[in-house]
Amino acid sequence: MRDYSKHPNLILGLFTFLILILAVGLRANRYNEIGDALLISTFVLGGVHWVWSVIDVLKDYRTNKEKENRNIVWVILVLIVPPVGGILYYAFNKNLAV
Repeated sequence: MRDYSKHPNLILGLFTFLILILAVGLRANRYNEIGDALLISTFVLGGVHWVWSVIDVLKDYRTNKEKENRNIVWVILVLIVPPVGGILYYAFNKNLAV
């Protein structure tokens, strides 16, 4: 059983989510230039987080054949709900392992 609670990608995903909230708040308060720069950085960091999550989920899927049904749910979740699926995978995967 792996403990992903301090995984760098979980921290990256949460940091990206916080930057997104800050960027939307800045854009709402008419700080468009700073908000746009933060939105672009959010999309770049979110893409890195998503690719890293997909790689980790597929790697875990290939190595744990006894938990294949549970792992296929994680693969689908991370692929369909990009950054949020990765954050959920790193936050809750250790609790779901038997």
